[in-house]
Amino acid sequence: MEAKPSYEELEKRVKELEEGAIERIQAEMVIEKFFEQPMNIHLIAGFDGLIHRVNIGWKTIMGYSKNEVEGTIFFDLVHPEDQVPTIEEMEKLGKGETTFYFENRYRHKDGNYRFLAWSAIASLKDQLVYAVASDITERKQAEEALKEREVKLARKNMRLEELNSALKILLERRNQDKTELEENILTNMKQLVLPYVEKLKKAGLSDKQEIFADILQSNLEDIVSPFAHKLSHKYLNFSPTELKVANLVKQGLSTKEIADLFNSSPETVSGHRKSMRKKLELTDKKSNLRTHLLYLSDGDI
Repeated sequence: MEAKPSYEELEKRVKELEEGAIERIQAEMVIEKFFEQPMNIHLIAGFDGLIHRVNIGWKTIMGYSKNEVEGTIFFDLVHPEDQVPTIEEMEKLGKGETTFYFENRYRHKDGNYRFLAWSAIASLKDQLVYAVASDITERKQAEEALKEREVKLARKNMRLEELNSALKILLERRNQDKTELEENILTNMKQLVLPYVEKLKKAGLSDKQEIFADILQSNLEDIVSPFAHKLSHKYLNFSPTELKVANLVKQGLSTKEIADLFNSSPETVSGHRKSMRKKLELTDKKSNLRTHLLYLSDGDI
């Protein structure tokens, strides 16, 4: 026959039951408080994703009533692109890890997806996950809008840089065309006009005609005077042929190429080059003739 428990044993058992009841009551109070926050989403779910309990936040934030959510599978309403990361996060919780911050997209009752930021902890003893989420959709939309504006700004800056580069090229070309025009005018004036004015003045003109010839020469010089001062006086000492050779040298043509254009010999062209170097005081110097001519074009010309 089984012996009856002593008074002390009964008293100990009653105390254990009382302590267990108190722990359960305290746990229920914590859970109730956990579910009193309507501004966030709260849930208790199993590791398999089955939702056991939710708070009113699901209604205010996601549009679902408690009856519509409880008993469903959490993963079913997660955005397809976020399902794998969400399952992986749940597996981490099942191993005893804590989720401090995790984002995913969850389908609202209206069909649109909201961005939620989760934190969660698991009870391995109960095989349950306790999770809290806040709606960060507006913040994410603001971030996306900012990124879009940054992309548009970057594209606009790129277009401006391209336009600036194109404008720079056009300005450089304009300056080059202007320089070439000035050179051509001065060269033509020296080769095709002024020599004949000099010949005209030596052709036995009357006093009156000589006056007209002097006026003509003076007016022609005045016409080119706005840009003639830019030319180096050494450069103007070149002969007409040397001016032509200098222009081709600046363009990068070799002595042989210039000779072919003039139907002349390379030795003749070399002679012109030596003469130009002498007039530019480059004899016995290592200075490159083309570099010096380009310098005159960019600076003095």
